[in-house]
Amino acid sequence: MNRAYRSIWNEALGAWVAASELCSTQGKANKSSIPKVGRVSARIPLVFALGFVLGESAMANNLAVGDDAKNMIGYAVSRTKNGYETLAGGDDTNANTAVGTSATANGGRSTAIGDTATATGFHSVAIGADSKATGNGSVAVGNDSTDDAQSNVFSVGNRETQRRIINIAPGDVSSTSTDAINGSQLYSLSTSTSTGLSSAISSIGSLSTSISTSIGSLSTGLSTTNNYIASLSSGVTNIDNTLNELSTAINNNTTRSLSSGGYAADMSSPAAQAPSVTAGSNSVALGQGSNDDGRSNVVSVGSASQQRQLTNVAPGTQGTDAVNLNQLSALSTSMSQSFAGQQNQINTLGTQITQTQQALRQTDTMARQGIAAATALTMLPQVEPGKTINVAVGVARFAGQSGMAFGASAHVTTNGILKLGIGVSGQNKTYGVGYGYSW
Repeated sequence: MNRAYRSIWNEALGAWVAASELCSTQGKANKSSIPKVGRVSARIPLVFALGFVLGESAMANNLAVGDDAKNMIGYAVSRTKNGYETLAGGDDTNANTAVGTSATANGGRSTAIGDTATATGFHSVAIGADSKATGNGSVAVGNDSTDDAQSNVFSVGNRETQRRIINIAPGDVSSTSTDAINGSQLYSLSTSTSTGLSSAISSIGSLSTSISTSIGSLSTGLSTTNNYIASLSSGVTNIDNTLNELSTAINNNTTRSLSSGGYAADMSSPAAQAPSVTAGSNSVALGQGSNDDGRSNVVSVGSASQQRQLTNVAPGTQGTDAVNLNQLSALSTSMSQSFAGQQNQINTLGTQITQTQQALRQTDTMARQGIAAATALTMLPQVEPGKTINVAVGVARFAGQSGMAFGASAHVTTNGILKLGIGVSGQNKTYGVGYGYSW
């Protein structure tokens, strides 16, 4: 052994290891340690190659350098004189990254960046002081952010403190879209729905005025009413379909949002699963396996086959802010109540139309019966000359209705004739009397 190094017993390895005589030691006796470092020098790869275990918190096949550096899988560099540096190593399946005082990344292929940041979930990412990512495949960004132990979610806050996600480009709205929508899209839907309801109320008012005009024009009014109701029903159906599509889009499209300079986070993933963005796309991809799907100016927290939820999102206040489920649920409840009120008006109007139609049918039947009875009266023969009294009966039929008449005529004077009769059709009766004088 040359004069710059000496042999030291390492309890973790159970073997003698080489250490520089120029380095001062820290920690308890019989345990290997190294000094604080300002820069990971070219000697570190040699240490890795020899498979040494350095630092009190390092484990076999791992490296922890500096005060409070901890790493279950891979390598970590902790506090230095002028700041912090990090080295991530290990094989493709066990490489973790921890940067910051007391930062911990002990989930498989996890990343923790920031003071006391913790990433314990498999493929998890925690960025920010006191941030915690404990669910598998989850991402927590920002001070005190947590994924609440949920897997495959993207969190920017916690149960007590939420953050708004701003400057979000409008997402595509379709049955297959996985984009997040912003406040301006929700406002546009609300405005168009309000306009549709106003038009529907105006149509109902015009319809009521048309019905009250007269029985004679009721048939034309009923035809117009049916057209208005059909149009209103179609409009309500279209609004309902739009809400269903919007609800589907919100449930599925919580994984992508707006731009940055083409940045991909989650450095711990193997090359085949690392997040990626298209060159020059101005997009951001966060989390293991995330990509921008070849699109520009988007923020992606997943892929076409794997999506993540955005949790702890504060209510949006600007046109380009993301909206959360509470805002959407409030809008849905308000619209449902409005639809219920309109449906009650439509039901009432339908009842009035039915009653009017019944009255019209009764009037039509009575009119045809009256014509049949009156025609039967005209069929009664008159008393013949030289006779005193004549009794007669007559029948008639009109538009499906039959009528019968009974009557009598008599010479009340030499030149005067009195004639009377009654006509019957269904439940309706008609009466008539007449007097004639001849000279």
